[in-house]
Amino acid sequence: MFVSAPSDAVAFPDVSATHPYHDATGMLSAEEVISGFNDGTFGPDQLISRRQFAKMAVNPLGLPVSKDDICPFTDVEETPGKLYPANYLAMAAKAGLTKGTTSSAYSPYLSISRAQVLTVMVRVADNFAAGALLAPPPGWTVTVSRRSLRPS
Repeated sequence: MFVSAPSDAVAFPDVSATHPYHDATGMLSAEEVISGFNDGTFGPDQLISRRQFAKMAVNPLGLPVSKDDICPFTDVEETPGKLYPANYLAMAAKAGLTKGTTSSAYSPYLSISRAQVLTVMVRVADNFAAGALLAPPPGWTVTVSRRSLRPS
């Protein structure tokens, strides 16, 4: 079943009606999960950075982001007059949605990996309904390979 984008969705000029992600970008923009770039484009074929995905994780939860949120990462710059990226990353870290690549660095411009996306999404889901996700059984670990995720 395919769901079409809501009528209040932002139309990105670089996501044509025939693009495979047209409806998904429309729905995500209508829900204010994504907003695209300052020039109005979306960049559907670009990789997503860690800082961009942190903002995407904060938005659907409706977490209040303000200038009072101080980013704990030394490699994230403040943008005068804007909450993104520093204050969004501060809130994402405060809410436990994301962590740095070290105790003091976030590596905001690195592309986010699939494993990192999954980790953040599990944390977002747990934030929506705390305790709804079951913990794995004792001794369960995961091995990440190019081919699969499997218990080991």
